[in-house]
Amino acid sequence: MLVSNSKVVVTGGAVRIGKTIAGAFAAAGAAVRIHFNTSSAEASALCRSLPKPVNSGHELIQCDFNTAERESL
Repeated sequence: MLVSNSKVVVTGGAVRIGKTIAGAFAAAGAAVRIHFNTSSAEASALCRSLPKPVNSGHELIQCDFNTAERESL
């Protein structure tokens, strides 16, 4: 996987399969943006445990997509 020095967003990244995907991207060298809705503690713990990318850091993004305003395209 060629994602080293890339930035990726993993929705639902704090638990279950999203956590595994976030870990795989981080292990490959990507800076991961971990989206979560209510799993704040899990997202924070995951962020601290991921290997650090070379040029950037991992970030947390809290958002409830069920209530977020939407723009029509």
